[in-house]
Amino acid sequence: MLPDNRKRYRKKIEGFSPTKDQERRAEKFDIHPLIVHLLELRDISKDEDIDDFLNPNLAKLPEPFTIKGMKKAVCLVADAIVRNSEILIWGDYDVDGITATCLLVRFFHSIGKKVRWKIPDRFSEGYGLNSEAIKDIRAEIQGESPLLITVDCGISNYREILQAKNLGFQTIVTDHHEPPEFSVEADAVINVKQIDCGFPDSNLAGVGTAFYLAAGIRSHLKSEGYFTNTSPIPNLKQFLDFVAIGTIADMVPLKGVNRILVKAGFETLSATGNIGLQALLKTSDIMPGTLTTDDISFQVAPKINAAGRLGKVDAAMNLLLCTEKNESLRLANKLTEINSRRKKICSDILESTLSVDYNKLIINDNCIILSGDFHSGVIGIVASQLTNVYNLPVIIFAPDPADSNEKILKGSGRSIPGVDLMQTLRCCDRYLLKYGGHTMAAGMSILRDNLNMFKECFSVNLAESTIEESKEDYFSVDAELSVEKAFEGTFLRQLQRLEPFGVGNWKPVFSDSDAFIFDYQLVGRNGDHLKLFFRGKYSNRQGVGFNLGHRGELLKKKSNHTVIYSPTLNRFKTNLSWEVRLLDIF
Repeated sequence: MLPDNRKRYRKKIEGFSPTKDQERRAEKFDIHPLIVHLLELRDISKDEDIDDFLNPNLAKLPEPFTIKGMKKAVCLVADAIVRNSEILIWGDYDVDGITATCLLVRFFHSIGKKVRWKIPDRFSEGYGLNSEAIKDIRAEIQGESPLLITVDCGISNYREILQAKNLGFQTIVTDHHEPPEFSVEADAVINVKQIDCGFPDSNLAGVGTAFYLAAGIRSHLKSEGYFTNTSPIPNLKQFLDFVAIGTIADMVPLKGVNRILVKAGFETLSATGNIGLQALLKTSDIMPGTLTTDDISFQVAPKINAAGRLGKVDAAMNLLLCTEKNESLRLANKLTEINSRRKKICSDILESTLSVDYNKLIINDNCIILSGDFHSGVIGIVASQLTNVYNLPVIIFAPDPADSNEKILKGSGRSIPGVDLMQTLRCCDRYLLKYGGHTMAAGMSILRDNLNMFKECFSVNLAESTIEESKEDYFSVDAELSVEKAFEGTFLRQLQRLEPFGVGNWKPVFSDSDAFIFDYQLVGRNGDHLKLFFRGKYSNRQGVGFNLGHRGELLKKKSNHTVIYSPTLNRFKTNLSWEVRLLDIF
């Protein structure tokens, strides 16, 4: 567990006194001056930027054809529709890939075109395109020149794309991962990270990229007179529920284009017409109109994700494509069961890891790289959990289930703000068989014999200045604010306007240097968590501190403490209430 003497919060703002300019903006936008201050800390300080942030508008989205390769891609799709060629959507088995695949399948259905879909098995086929599966599917397809569209994958599948073309496929790659040095030779590539791409935002998730492809196709077909009274133009907003879920789950920055998409996606999701999502929300005790980012991050997305992680991805796809109410409830309950199994596996791995002596766990005080007989489907989740505990980049390796010789390990890494995981992996690529991902998350494979050399190389290439800078950023306190003042109703309602929270728009963190805690309990399987009760002048508040059970000793000695916290909406069944989410206590 994290040592008590490890200083996690370094940047502190003593008190808050608004400037005249902050007071002017607060009055103009009818918000608390502290909300203006929070926006400024997120580099949102001009009046027009504040307005855009508080009132994101779909009308301000950039045009689809500003994306490099879009025109060629939509022409290929239009040609396939005219020729009645088969279309195959090939996705990834994570939440981003699943929602992106469902989005395109449902979009094509909405314009009267049935399509095939394929998501590979994590264990037998692995990430991205798979040569054997491409051959098998091509043998099933009648006619010439079928169209293959990848979503959330494909940008590194150079050989597989060539194979698909040799088998007669026309190919469109849509992806958002970092392009390799040598680009795939697809007929069209849509990736906002491409060199010379004119799109003004390079942070789209895979599902956001798929949404833009759908928008481009709709625009092109409309200009060609495809739609009629009997075949109306589909409203793309109906698909933004998928975009919201996939974008939040993939931890891309929630600002700019993503903020507009996710904010509108929340509106769609709150009254979704998707039978499968209705069932998933119902079985998660989430009522219409009450969605938060935490609901997606901790309830909806994990259940979809668990299916792919435990090799049951068809259960998630069938739910999101379901059109029958009873069947959707059955599938939603099945996902809940799968997720319960996933949580048990993760909990066991995390518990065994946290029991390791701190000094033996950390490499050169700047990263954690572990290997063991772990379940390869959940190592990314455990890496993320360890990142939250230790505030360091984490990579976990497990045996590759597809390697019968037990010589290859599969790895999953998670980073912290300020540390580019992919850039560091590039410095160590001589030890890796393959790797891919983005700044905050990546997957890789390695020969077991190269693991120790990779560990040292990775640690050496993590510059100490970068690590220190990221700690400073991630663990900053936005303002000194007492728990009592934070929980005034007006302020909490305005705080909600900053949603959705996530990468690039972290949930605000406050410090109360004189919080009175009149009672506490150790909760969780091993007393790992703290449940606290705060006393205020006018009312009492309840709080919880995850993985802070070891701080219980402090609470025995005195009642007044400095607490680092975030006001958070807590859901218990169908009830929502604000609580103090404790991040640390001194």
